[in-house]
Amino acid sequence: DTSDPEIEKAWEREQQQAEPTYRFGAKNEAAGLVPRTERYPELKDLYAENDEFMVKKRVLVELKNEIIDGKEVLRHYEIVHTIIQVNTDEAIEDNNRIYVRYSNEDGLVQKARVILPSGKVIDLDEDDILTSEEEDDSGTKYFALAGLEIGAQIEHFYQRELEPNITGVMVYAQSQKPILDYSYKLYHPSYLRFGHRAYNVDWEPISTEPSEERSALEWKAKEIPGVADQAMAYYDAGMRRFSYKLEKNVFTGASNIFNYKRLNENIYQQYMSFTEKD
Repeated sequence: DTSDPEIEKAWEREQQQAEPTYRFGAKNEAAGLVPRTERYPELKDLYAENDEFMVKKRVLVELKNEIIDGKEVLRHYEIVHTIIQVNTDEAIEDNNRIYVRYSNEDGLVQKARVILPSGKVIDLDEDDILTSEEEDDSGTKYFALAGLEIGAQIEHFYQRELEPNITGVMVYAQSQKPILDYSYKLYHPSYLRFGHRAYNVDWEPISTEPSEERSALEWKAKEIPGVADQAMAYYDAGMRRFSYKLEKNVFTGASNIFNYKRLNENIYQQYMSFTEKD
């Protein structure tokens, strides 16, 4: 026991890789099922280097006008699709539940499934969703995953409605898990213009699908490295991220509607606020 988590993780990974078959290997062999690493040999090095990683993360945000009670109202919808690969028992323990926070349960839809290394798929349905209620009438819905094994992939999809935020949104593209394929797409009415900035990375969005009714900005990246958590450091401050805010309304001619000073003040509060424990 070295008391060093990085050394211990590496040792645990070496022990698991040295085993002739994992605990479901013999059963899958007998059934004629071929492991994912044999079907895709290029994945072996990636599996060996990471306890867990995100194969894919897709985020789709749409700001759209809807008529409610005779009034035009701006609505905010979000769709998130992720696939996480788990390569150790510790990674399985860390990912055996999937959580989604919500404030409007009517707008929440989610699905999940587990894809085993053999290719077998375990689908989860509404009966597998559990709920935790909060005092502020918001809550958390989550899947408790069963049947996970080393080399499995956890695929999760959810859609929810949020309160529109056009004063300034900060999006953290980087996390503790490496991400192989990342995309964040913002749909918005064409008469609105959004300013944007990137932090700790040179990153410009692509403007796509312009039309009379809506336009889109898309941020895309490949192989975003994971960042180890550091208890005594400003962890979020060093992460790759971007922000966007409403900058102009073409119909009214209003510009610089919300400036970065307000967004930066919010960021400062996140990084420089301490609790009594700190």
